[in-house]
Amino acid sequence: DILAGSQGSPFRTIAYAVQTAPTSRDQGTTLSLADGSYSEKSIFILGRTIGIQGSGIYYKINATRSIGALVTQTNNLREVFISVYNGVLSLSTVTLTVNNDRSGGDPSQHHFIHLYGNAGEVNISGCKFVQHNPLLSISSEVIYSEKGTQITFNDVSFDSLIEEKYPVINFLCDRNPVLIQNTRFNNIVIKRATVGAVRIDYWQTGSVSFDGCSWNWGSAGAYDPNTPYSYDTKGSAIGAAMLVQLHNLNPDTNTIEIKNSLFNSNHGENSGAITIKGPSPESVQAVTFNTVRFENNYCFFEHFPSNREQMLAAGIWGPNSEKPIPKQQVHGHDVFVDATGVQQYLVGRFTRCVSYSASPQIAWRN
Repeated sequence: DILAGSQGSPFRTIAYAVQTAPTSRDQGTTLSLADGSYSEKSIFILGRTIGIQGSGIYYKINATRSIGALVTQTNNLREVFISVYNGVLSLSTVTLTVNNDRSGGDPSQHHFIHLYGNAGEVNISGCKFVQHNPLLSISSEVIYSEKGTQITFNDVSFDSLIEEKYPVINFLCDRNPVLIQNTRFNNIVIKRATVGAVRIDYWQTGSVSFDGCSWNWGSAGAYDPNTPYSYDTKGSAIGAAMLVQLHNLNPDTNTIEIKNSLFNSNHGENSGAITIKGPSPESVQAVTFNTVRFENNYCFFEHFPSNREQMLAAGIWGPNSEKPIPKQQVHGHDVFVDATGVQQYLVGRFTRCVSYSASPQIAWRN
């Protein structure tokens, strides 16, 4: 597009505008993007306040034409796309495309957006995250935050992303609040069940709130009865939507709140939707659910024994195989707490919640 930037037209790129913008931490600059495609190599924000705003969030009209501000990584990217070091970044009404094309070598293993420092702040609103090649997986987190970054999302969409083994978003929460509002995670696939679409690492202080969010049709380590059992992807206590990893033995209660949200048709391992892990039974008191709806979530271990005879006949399991016959695992179709002795601490964690998933909906390791 004539008005848009590329590496061939460097003076029209976002990176050039960010580099030359007269801005500081206290006095920011907002860049308004005309409709068009922006092919960018990397954007670096150090201790400054930058806003990037499109005219509106649009989608493809047909196979040859798109409307809106579309920001894409360059094909040869082998570094972080957007880096924020103790600065302030605001993104609004922009479509951001993660380039996972393997042409010219392996895809980048660096994050799409990397947030550094506990003095940083990121606000994203009205944006949509998609991937360039719908058939290939992404080899790193789309958004990764160091401990302490203040984060606010509102009306953000993550659609049809395929991750190899990382979450789409990894929040390392400490000191500052994380507020995620009206955000949608649709058709997120984690090929290896090591994590869900969202990972929360909660440390000493700070707070995390998901309000009005939805996780729809997610999958983590999908079980295929026509393929051999894999110890790399089976048996991990991972839900497709979210992994909450608690690092404090006695955190404050209700510091991680999920409210007014929906978990629909998520398929994971020991858990269909959510996994909670903590260093002590008391630590699970940090998480609370308020007015949450669970629908049709299920974990693959429920269906695992139905393939037992087939695997035995093929010699994949059994006395003549190097792999023993796996046992049925404890599982919860909505929530699995990967800790022992937590039953008494789960009392009061769920308020005005409803589940239409199969039983058991909630389970814990015993």
